[in-house]
Amino acid sequence: MTFEQFAAVDIRVGRVIEVDDFPEARRPAWKLRIDFRPEIGLKRSSAQIANYSRDELLNRMVLGVVNFPPRQIGPVRSEVLVLGTYS
Repeated sequence: MTFEQFAAVDIRVGRVIEVDDFPEARRPAWKLRIDFRPEIGLKRSSAQIANYSRDELLNRMVLGVVNFPPRQIGPVRSEVLVLGTYS
């Protein structure tokens, strides 16, 4: 990856405002709704259940890539890639 390619990735901070079950997922996952404030707005995504419970995710600030094209993940249209980080 070149620096120019990396610089094109738009990473924003948003707040998880909804966490719903995603029983159709092949691996255990949540359906998320994330508020990126007025500039980006509300976006939907899915996240594998790996490290956080529903209660831990709700109202949590997360990092997300907001300029990737949407992807269809089963019945969910994922509009943002939620990033994981080390604490």
